[in-house]
Amino acid sequence: MFGGYAFTNKNFLGTWQPDNLVVTLKLQRVVNPIPLYAKMVGRLMGGFYSRDLFSKGTNTVSYDFMSGDWLPPAGTGVVSDVVFKRLPRESFGIVEFPSGTKGETYRDHMVATFTGEGNGLVEERVQWGLGLKIRTAQKEGFKSEWRCWNGCDRQANTDTNFDKNRCFSFRIRTKRNEKGEIVEAYYGKIYGDLAFGWGMAEDGVTHIPVAEPRFSYYLNPTSLDRNLEWNKVNLCKNPGDLDDRQP
Repeated sequence: MFGGYAFTNKNFLGTWQPDNLVVTLKLQRVVNPIPLYAKMVGRLMGGFYSRDLFSKGTNTVSYDFMSGDWLPPAGTGVVSDVVFKRLPRESFGIVEFPSGTKGETYRDHMVATFTGEGNGLVEERVQWGLGLKIRTAQKEGFKSEWRCWNGCDRQANTDTNFDKNRCFSFRIRTKRNEKGEIVEAYYGKIYGDLAFGWGMAEDGVTHIPVAEPRFSYYLNPTSLDRNLEWNKVNLCKNPGDLDDRQP
């Protein structure tokens, strides 16, 4: 098989058919690949998320991009670069689905908030399957919050704002001088949208909404450098299930 096409049989001359395929390949030029912090965050176990990371009472969990870990009690991270907050379920009532069964229609929301003035993310539209989706981080336009949701609609289908063609540039740990000029900041990218998953409660039956945030990110270790081309040297000690084919 090549490019999604399969050669299935030969003609009387012994030539594999079809023999008139034209496949167009798009090559991407990598200019200045560098070591990055790169990690896939979120542990999917047996089709479900194995734990509920959100602290009871606050329903929040914070993440440190440079250490590649959650802050205590979920992990050993030190700096809270982004805080994920689980919001109360938005219920739209019990309905009868097309299958004849009855169930709840609802949405579970999660908000990601980047801490500190000047920090945040910028949505970028990219083609799914493209290798080098973001070469350089955006310079301006960062928003401190992003909301995402999962749920169930009246047709028993998943109701979500997840978009495989959505990625982000982000900026963290911004510092300014007396003139308001940025003198320190770190830039990165998130591939494949921000998402969250279901978990299973201790009884193994009840679903826990928004059990664990899930995303893959790449972070430049050099302050004020917006280059995000990766040379596959990973500065993150525990990269998770990251697909290292992504640049």
